[in-house]
Amino acid sequence: MHPHMVARDVYRTVDGVLQANAAPRFSATPSPELTSIPALGVHTTDIISELGHNEDTIESLSRMGVLGSS
Repeated sequence: MHPHMVARDVYRTVDGVLQANAAPRFSATPSPELTSIPALGVHTTDIISELGHNEDTIESLSRMGVLGSS
């Protein structure tokens, strides 16, 4: 990484993944700490439910392999 970027604290590693810090950053209003990136598929059923589909539809899509392995 470029020394200037390091000095400006542009990036942070969270759970082994390099992520960009929030920008812009202000001293009077600190940004929240970065958290782990959710695993692929963690929110799939929540999103499908919010779209109006019921549990039976979600289970059916899961059995057919449409949702992948979550």
